[in-house]
Order: sequence, then C-alpha cells, then structure tokens
Amino acid sequence: MARRILIVDDQNSLRSLLRALFQEVGYEVITATNGLEALQRVEEASPGMVLMDVRMPVLDGLQAMKRMHLCYPSLPVILMTACPEGALFEQAFREGALACIAKPFDIFTLLEQVDKHWPLAVPPNGCSDNGVAKVCSTGI
Repeated sequence: MARRILIVDDQNSLRSLLRALFQEVGYEVITATNGLEALQRVEEASPGMVLMDVRMPVLDGLQAMKRMHLCYPSLPVILMTACPEGALFEQAFREGALACIAKPFDIFTLLEQVDKHWPLAVPPNGCSDNGVAKVCSTGI
C-alpha cells in the first residue's frame, strides 16, 4: 500500500514540483490549494501525513492544522513557510506541527523530515460518526 500524503500550498508551481517529487519516491499524492480544501481532502482521502504551507488565502495552515487536529489529533502535519520567524515556529510546534521547514528548502531535507515522521502516520478513519466532521470542514 502506497503512503498517502496531502500537499497543501497556494503556489501551483511548488505543488506540482512536490507532487512529482513524492510520486517519484513512491507516495500517493493528494493536493489542495488552501486550508479549507485541505480539510475537505483529509475527510475524503484519509492521508497519512499533511505537508502544508502556513500562509495561504481562505484558511491559513495554522488554522487548518488546528481544525484537523480537532478530528484527528494524531494526524502528522509538517508546515512550510517563506517567513521563518522564531515566534511562528514556536506557535506551530505548540499547536501540534511535527516540523516547520523554511522556504526555500532543500528537497532532500524535506524528504528526510517526511521519512523521519512517517512512522507516526496513521490515516484518519473519519470522525463523521462523532459529529466533529462538520467542525473540521466548516468551522461551525
């Protein structure tokens, strides 16, 4: 069974590059363009891990990660940011990110981080039964 990873970034070129890279090394890749789409993809596709940009329109990566963790507290999330501020990194870790990677990044470092944290990956098995899914996808 292929490892399923969700890649979330509003930059099409980076999303495409990361999709190709992870597919090349054997991952099944799902993508989203913002945090709200990411919440929907988690519900639909049950990825084992999320690789997500922090600053995006509609819903940023930190807010999306918080909502994901309401339903799936053990879903591994690695954040990426072009604005690597110490306070942002601290907030990301405090709110549940396993790693926070500064853009531009070395592709091999990114792959190492994903491989390092993959053993923690447990695909979500839905939270619709307990009524939290609506909170995750809509924030209501």
